[in-house]
Amino acid sequence: MLSTIKTRENKNNLYIIRNRHKKVIFVSSIEFNGTIYSIDNVNEFYKTLYDLDRVHYDVEAILSESLEVNHQRYYFTSRHLLPVDINIMTFKINRSKYYLEHYELVEDLDPLTGLPTRTSLELTFKDYVYKNEKFDLIFIDIDSFEKFNTKIGYVKTDFILQRIATLMKSYFHPHKVFRYGGDEFIIVSLEKITDEYIEGFKEEIRKIKMLESFDLSYGISTFPIKTRLEELVHAASEEMKMQKADKKKK
Repeated sequence: MLSTIKTRENKNNLYIIRNRHKKVIFVSSIEFNGTIYSIDNVNEFYKTLYDLDRVHYDVEAILSESLEVNHQRYYFTSRHLLPVDINIMTFKINRSKYYLEHYELVEDLDPLTGLPTRTSLELTFKDYVYKNEKFDLIFIDIDSFEKFNTKIGYVKTDFILQRIATLMKSYFHPHKVFRYGGDEFIIVSLEKITDEYIEGFKEEIRKIKMLESFDLSYGISTFPIKTRLEELVHAASEEMKMQKADKKKK
């Protein structure tokens, strides 16, 4: 019997082996996209894969091709719309033919904050548009954050940014939070986020040492009032800049 593959390093790497009749004989019991698949439920995994045009992934058609190694990129799970890197190869043991399928979830995470970045933002936008979901895009910029670099240095500033990002992720859950760049963040929400809710977030941040005077500026745009991601980001960022300018006048 084939041994189980289950290591920390293999998380979000799914391995499937088929015999020469293309029957599944092994599925690695590794968490992939929040689910552990087995021979019993592996067909549910295949149902989650689509290409950019929303065409369902057809593993049988891929296996029918004569290539010894078949590489596919940028398939997406229907649950989270994340890229999946796919490699399928054939090999022989004692003259018997087998198929090895390797599926790797491509994580788009900012190395400093651990938040997803613009790639995931674009995929989330496409997913919501495809599902015809109405949503808000909130563009957030931390006020006077550059002063921290001068005052305490880049290393400690990075630590502060990590703390803010961690709290932002938990406070705005289950809304999707992205690091857009520098001290700019974007939240995509299917439900209305009120001004009062954002003020509550500010108060939570102000409990952190050295951030007692923390403030941020933000702007909100709505789909489908704006229909392109670039338009949504631009409209929200312009509103954010107006808010920031108003503060400086006071």
